[in-house]
This record gives sequence, structure tokens and C-alpha cells, in this order.
Amino acid sequence: MIELLSVLLALLALAVAVWAVAQTRRLQGTAPRRPAHSGSTRRDAGHAESSAPQTAAARRRQADDVTAWVSSELHDAGSSAPVIEVQNRSGAPIYDLVVVSTGLFSPGPRRTSGRDSRLRLHIFPPGHLVYGLHPERIWDTERRPDECQRLRPMTTSTDQKVTAFEFTDASGTRWRRDENGVLEEVAPGPQ
Repeated sequence: MIELLSVLLALLALAVAVWAVAQTRRLQGTAPRRPAHSGSTRRDAGHAESSAPQTAAARRRQADDVTAWVSSELHDAGSSAPVIEVQNRSGAPIYDLVVVSTGLFSPGPRRTSGRDSRLRLHIFPPGHLVYGLHPERIWDTERRPDECQRLRPMTTSTDQKVTAFEFTDASGTRWRRDENGVLEEVAPGPQ
């Protein structure tokens, strides 16, 4: 009986592995790609190059699933603090993320005055993370939304908002979204 159960579990594990490989191939087949002759460096070497030209919609697919906004973290004591929430629902990491915001301030004395307060991340995996200001460093270590007390998006504030963010998608394309939500492909450059 135990041997039969072991065989069934092994077959189930094999079926799950085959399904996972099929899903990975399906996702790689729909991921945006950059032609090999473009000269850009590839972030995900596992993607095979496609000889067919990409449509604009295919190139934007990953970029459309990346968002950033300012929220207020409400504390039990009645105080609140502004935070930046970043969400990547694309299923692939993004790189060199820069979030520019206005009106964020730290409740205590800042030892970082005069420094660039942009949120800069080298790699951002799929998921949803929250970044708050820190009195000594510019940004706290990222937290998941469920690790925060209560988050409320700041939808009516004209002073506290994300004014722009840029990132590079998994195929090496650089994207920028402005404060009005307009997404455009941009030439890579210094940040």
C-alpha cells in the first residue's frame, strides 16, 4: 500500500513538473522580446529570440502591469505616514526602477537632507511592496502590504503623488509612466 502511494505521489509530482514547464514555455512565448540586432543587453538569457517583428501591444504587455502610487499608512495611534507602493503583476522581474514623487516627508529630523530622495531599486520581482521614509536613510526596507498597519491610497492629493517612474522590462526595453498615467518607451540613459 505504501509503495502504491509512493508511485502515485511520484506520478503527481511528474505531472506538476510537466505542467510547470509548459506554463513557463507559454509565458516565455508571450513575453516581450527585443530583436537580437538591437545591441541591448538581455536581462533574461532564457528567452529565445523571435524572428518576427513585435507588435506595439506585445512590447507593452509587461510594462502595462507595473504601477506605483503614494499611500498613507494609518497607525493605531491616529498618526499616518506617506509611503510608496509598487506593484509588478507581470510575472517577470523589472530592473533599474526609479520612482519620483513629491510631497513625501519624514516625521523626524532627516540626516539625508540634500540627497536625491528618489526610490531606486536595481531589481523588483513580481509582487507588491511598500517603501516608507526613514529618518536616517532615505527609504525603509521594503515591506509587504500585509506587514503594514493600514494602507489608504492617496487619490485626491495634488501634493503627495508619484510624478513619474521608469524601469527596464525583462527584454531590456526602458519604459516611463508620467503622473497622468501615460506609458511610453524611452531610450536608455543615465539616471
